[in-house]
Amino acid sequence: MYIGTVSQIKEYRTAKAAGLARLDVSKGPCYPFWPNGKGWDDLLPATYWNEDRVGLVTDFDHPLGGKVVVYEYLQDSPAGDRVPMVGFHCWRWRCHIDPNIQSEAGMPNRGPQDRRWIARNARQHVRAHESLCRPVDPRMSEAVAAVANKVYGTNNPVVTWESHCATTGPCSVVRHLRAKA
Repeated sequence: MYIGTVSQIKEYRTAKAAGLARLDVSKGPCYPFWPNGKGWDDLLPATYWNEDRVGLVTDFDHPLGGKVVVYEYLQDSPAGDRVPMVGFHCWRWRCHIDPNIQSEAGMPNRGPQDRRWIARNARQHVRAHESLCRPVDPRMSEAVAAVANKVYGTNNPVVTWESHCATTGPCSVVRHLRAKA
């Protein structure tokens, strides 16, 4: 990694456009690795796509209709503070749980690299839609509820994934973010 001045970067881009690109790295510090970890927090400030760290980032068209939405949000931590997160959610005909990628769980949003990674996962989800996009079998929710009610002696109703998603899950979060935008 090389850290240079803004003017040097502009000069390099101009030279690159003319086919004469050559970066003089003697004018700034060079590091043999890309910055990561807490030691770089002061040098590389956390930036977000949305000013309040909550909002839609981008979306990708789903081949079967709908969108795969990438979004930023804040999640309450056990310590009581709010942690910036980024995630994606597939809005196809029906909500579903992706067994390979926990899209509704998201990941910490520490900077551009995390948003790029989630957007990459969203694009991968779109490309692999034939194997990943399957509606959740409602019989699974019924079976889980029946076993839980029997084991715990309760009579709780069956809550399908679609219902959970629409009320408190990723669909709910994305719906509120769309209304805000």
